[in-house]
Amino acid sequence: MLIVEDQDQMRRALREFLQTALPGKLIHEARDGRSALALCNQHKPNVVLLDIGLPDTNGIDLIGKIKSIRADTAVIIVSSQNSSAHMQRARAAGACAYVTKDAVTDQLLPAVQAALDLLNTDHLAGNSH
Repeated sequence: MLIVEDQDQMRRALREFLQTALPGKLIHEARDGRSALALCNQHKPNVVLLDIGLPDTNGIDLIGKIKSIRADTAVIIVSSQNSSAHMQRARAAGACAYVTKDAVTDQLLPAVQAALDLLNTDHLAGNSH
């Protein structure tokens, strides 16, 4: 799993939240698009939590690049942007879920679990992408 978030405090909070909820899950972190792509190339994460407002790129524009590294990566946008236009663009780019930062405690874990369940189902069925 990879968390891509430029705000250190938010990135730490996401990591701690996920480590508590998913003990034993390996979690990598990146603060910008460049490091995110490097980590995706190196570790091929199955789930990427991705902020939109990164210092070097727009997170939505990064989705296609992440999926070109591993097509079945589940990308979940985690952003303070809550406009329907952002949500639609993210979905169109290939995000499987969109969670606003103010709803993380309620919505993030179900979104991550749904992504993991879908990936496990696809792999068990032999539908790896």
